[in-house]
Amino acid sequence: MGKIFYQIMRPITNLYVDLVFRPKIHGKELILKSGGIIFAGNHLTDMDQTIVIRSTRRSVRFLTKKELYHGFLGVILKWYGTIPVDRENKEKNISMELSEGALLKGDAINIFPEGKRKSRIIGQI
Repeated sequence: MGKIFYQIMRPITNLYVDLVFRPKIHGKELILKSGGIIFAGNHLTDMDQTIVIRSTRRSVRFLTKKELYHGFLGVILKWYGTIPVDRENKEKNISMELSEGALLKGDAINIFPEGKRKSRIIGQI
């Protein structure tokens, strides 16, 4: 369901981002078209993921805190192929293994190294 759901939602997400945020994406031509790649950026808003999705034609798997995997949101996150991160248990964190496996398969993954949103003025991701 993941890839199909992602491909169905992508045009809807892109339309929303274009209408609401009108982003200017610089350096899009530098993004690899295939092979493992890591997108990393500042986490400023709840909408950062949509900007990353808009920036590339590739499907992007997001590292997402495990606390969000409850109820309907948890189902949606699984459909999107996100990778759960257990921020409390750093010794047994399977997210590293899943991320490595995704990269070796040629997937694109996204991480916000700060680990949480920062209250700043919205600007470049």
